[in-house]
Amino acid sequence: MKKFLLAAVLAASLVFMGCASITVPTGVTSEPIGPLVGQSSGRIWLGVFGTADAGVRTAAQNAGITVISTVDTTVSLGILNLWIDYETTVTGR
Repeated sequence: MKKFLLAAVLAASLVFMGCASITVPTGVTSEPIGPLVGQSSGRIWLGVFGTADAGVRTAAQNAGITVISTVDTTVSLGILNLWIDYETTVTGR
């Protein structure tokens, strides 16, 4: 029974290893924070294969922002670091 419990704990720790998320401010202007918030996101698999555009321009276009106030970037690691999610949030008017 102890071996099974140890194996279960080890398997669970491997599954959840590397799950993390961080949001950092990557840009700010002298413009006041506007009412519009735009987001864009993308995912990279195995550090090689990408699926979308997580750029500032795309985030601004998604919300119709023409004057950018702030830019935040969130990076999240998936299970066993098999993928990385990127999300860009832009505020402005």
